Amino acid sequence: MATWNIKDLKRNIQDGGVTKAEWEVILEDSGHTSRAIGSTSFTPDPSADSFIAYTELTENKVIEWVKAQEDVDAIETYLTTDITEKKTPATAEGVPWG
Repeated sequence: MATWNIKDLKRNIQDGGVTKAEWEVILEDSGHTSRAIGSTSFTPDPSADSFIAYTELTENKVIEWVKAQEDVDAIETYLTTDITEKKTPATAEGVPWG
């Protein structure tokens, strides 16, 4: 299972509305690691009942917001494919002489 983390947030100082989340997703399997990074933009509406100001946020809530806008399946499929390639590479680099 991939692990989602929020690395940074950008917010409006006046109302505490979050406008951007920078995130990373990490997948580990059998000693191999794959990582994807990205950012997701938001348009906060302080008048909405669902508005949550910066000071009241949790990482889990922001991850929810990010996942609602990103193609989670595509990101996690990419990571799985990358791990598979690392486990059983189709290509290699190097030269045959010492």
